[in-house]
Amino acid sequence: MQSTALHSPTAIVSPGSPQLPPAGFDWREYYFAIRSRAWIVLLCLIAALLCGMFSVITQQGLYKARSVLFIEQAKSKVLNMKVEEIRDDQIRSIDMINTLVDLIRSRPFALRVTKRLQLEKDGEFLGAAGLSGSGSTPDRAAGKLMKMVTPVYRPNTRLIDIFVTTRSPSLSVRLANAYAEEYITYIRDQKGEATRSAISLLMDESDRLRRKMRASEEGMQNFRERERAASMEAMLSESQGQITELSNRQHLLQSKLTQLRNDLDAAALNKGNTEELLRLPSVAGDVKVASLVGDLSSLEKQFVLIKQRYRAKHPLYISTKTQIDLGKAELNKVLSDVVGLLESLRGSLEAQSSSAKGERENAERRLLDVTGKTIEYNDLKRELESDSLLYNAVLSRIKEVDVSKEFAGTPIQIQEKASGALPVSPPPIKIILQALILGLVTGLAIAIGLHKLDSSVKTVEQLEQITGLNVVASIPKSGGAESGKFGFLAKEQAEQLRSAFGDALSILRSDKTPFGKRLSNIHDALRPAIALLAHPQMAPSLSEGGQLVVQNDRRGAVAESFRSLRTSFSRNASAGNHRIFLITSACPGEGKSFCSVNFSTTLAQQGFKTLLIDADLRKPSLSRILFGEDRKPGLSDVLCGIATLSEAANACGVEGLHLLAAGSQASNPSELLAGDHFCKLLGEAMLGFDRIVIDSPPILPVSDTLLIAPEVDAICMVVRSFMTPTRILTRALKSLADAHLTPPCLVFNCVPSGNSSYDSYSYPGGYDFSYGKKGVYGG
Repeated sequence: MQSTALHSPTAIVSPGSPQLPPAGFDWREYYFAIRSRAWIVLLCLIAALLCGMFSVITQQGLYKARSVLFIEQAKSKVLNMKVEEIRDDQIRSIDMINTLVDLIRSRPFALRVTKRLQLEKDGEFLGAAGLSGSGSTPDRAAGKLMKMVTPVYRPNTRLIDIFVTTRSPSLSVRLANAYAEEYITYIRDQKGEATRSAISLLMDESDRLRRKMRASEEGMQNFRERERAASMEAMLSESQGQITELSNRQHLLQSKLTQLRNDLDAAALNKGNTEELLRLPSVAGDVKVASLVGDLSSLEKQFVLIKQRYRAKHPLYISTKTQIDLGKAELNKVLSDVVGLLESLRGSLEAQSSSAKGERENAERRLLDVTGKTIEYNDLKRELESDSLLYNAVLSRIKEVDVSKEFAGTPIQIQEKASGALPVSPPPIKIILQALILGLVTGLAIAIGLHKLDSSVKTVEQLEQITGLNVVASIPKSGGAESGKFGFLAKEQAEQLRSAFGDALSILRSDKTPFGKRLSNIHDALRPAIALLAHPQMAPSLSEGGQLVVQNDRRGAVAESFRSLRTSFSRNASAGNHRIFLITSACPGEGKSFCSVNFSTTLAQQGFKTLLIDADLRKPSLSRILFGEDRKPGLSDVLCGIATLSEAANACGVEGLHLLAAGSQASNPSELLAGDHFCKLLGEAMLGFDRIVIDSPPILPVSDTLLIAPEVDAICMVVRSFMTPTRILTRALKSLADAHLTPPCLVFNCVPSGNSSYDSYSYPGGYDFSYGKKGVYGG
């Protein structure tokens, strides 16, 4: 049987209605979170106060001494540029200064000071550092010394302060000065080591270059001996000069041949014409012709003088004239064969030209041979010159480094030595205040951290925002730590906390379960503990005899809340169709049985004949709540046909309320609830009762609720404040949605109340439970 209102949203549950906007930062959440865990903050304050007082009692006077180092900006220029290039780089940047500060603060430097002063054997230092003489070592003493020293760079200056704080003023002064002096010594040692290392490297390099230069010289000498060339430059110059000479000679011969050819042509045209032939350069240049022409010229000059002195009959006159005539005859004879003479001369010139050409070719071949050897020679020469230059440069640098070390100074000087120490111990009131502030901050952090670790639903607004459903009733918590102050736990809560941590420890020690699964199980086991720590005033479970709050305390706020739940259903326009109610929850411990009993009681008090059915066949509890015992027969017996409804329904102490207990233990509860017998049972019950309230198992552990939910008119899901995780709640709602069931009405159970919790925070507008705290009827 199923009501027609099953698949349509009611006025009470309207998922499509406008939801509240997501809440931003709300200081009230953190205020109540801290307020409910004030005991944690108080314990942290007490512990911090005790630690502060202990520190004040045990502290000894501290004294601080200061020495100052000065970083020079520049050095005196006493050497030339080459020497200045190898001096230390000047300390000019902030990064370099910070590097110096870190060096002073480092453990190796503290170890240098320790070994220099032998602090591991110094009784004054050991007493100030809290070390014993027998167990003291340089390394341990250096570790203590590091904590005493604080180097600080002064901004916008070139000064470094070295502060040393100890329990002895004289020790502080001594250590401050020792640190400054040790740093100067360290710089000098570093410079000396660098100089020695540089000289050693330069000496090794000079030996290597000297050996290499000697090998280059030997290679050059072997080349000269092999090629029989004392000087390649002289051989190259000689070959080039010979080629130039032969080239000029060949050019001259070629010019003479050209002129000779022209003269041959002219001689052939003027054959027999002595004067024209003598004008030809080739003819005039012939040795024989030139000799005859010279002799004739000389005789003619003599004959001119003779003609002036003597007559024609004079013997000298006749003799000279005869010689002139004979010379002309001889010249004409020679010129008569001028063509042959020139041909002979041309042959001679051509032979000379051919010889000159051959000599030039031989000279060019020799030059090419010399040039080919010059390549190897130049390589050997360049290598020798390079080795020589490097060797000389290294020798020069060795001399410069050796000279510069005499002038080099340290770039850091002691500006001010420590002369006294000032007391720096903080006043006791300051220590106490610092401890209290630290305790307060720690307590607040722990309280807020525990609050954030709790993923449960805490307020009505949060529940409606998460689910998109309306909360039809908010049930105040009942019992537990109502009178607790400052968030302290009740006895029952402490026991529950101990049990949760015990279960988590047992799960952690289990070797059979995978580690990831164990973590998930531990989280589930600690969920109640986290909820308790997140909100210590959350009520523990009520005793079975005290859960009928509506009957026992009709004037209380809890009874009024259940009457409000009843009224919410009555206001619905289709309230007449709402006769069968299903009360369930997402997981165990939400208070669904508590809500079922009290809700059915309010229905009976209104005059409805009500049947309360305990459908939780696996873990029934209603019979013990109402009667203090397990009554039989019950639901399982009726479904199996062992008993009838009239036999199994028991009248309760409330007029008009009957209970159908779970009955005998069933081996197949899901099959019993899923069969037609349960539908027939509901039909039979509706004939004899006005209202039926079903207490069903939780949704997520078993599927029983999903099997019987289609047969009811309204589903109420109980969500326990500070207990139900959001992920569990959303999974349960998704299971209902996947089964195409009507969205449930939400009942927010166990909402904290009173002056110490979320009473005004749980309801918009600041409404609380004070109106019905002593009953709406007064008294």
